[in-house]
Amino acid sequence: MVTAGILVIGNEVLSGKVEEENARFLVQRLRSLGIDLMRVCIVRDDVSVIAEEVQRMAERYTWVFTSRSEEHTSELQSHSDLVCRLLLE
Repeated sequence: MVTAGILVIGNEVLSGKVEEENARFLVQRLRSLGIDLMRVCIVRDDVSVIAEEVQRMAERYTWVFTSRSEEHTSELQSHSDLVCRLLLE
């Protein structure tokens, strides 16, 4: 069985300032591909929190998808991208 988790990153999503649409799209697409979605999680802009959740999902699921809003700072984006790549290698 192929499984997946979706991690949505962003304080603005948690506060309701930004409407999250990427996860909804991914849910529909994964279902159409026959991939079992096991978890959708929204976390704040904190690299250690992001790393912890990516690690947790990577240990359990075949695929881990991350999504963030366009309002992220480039520094946070660079750090979180690096953390995700290192954990998933």
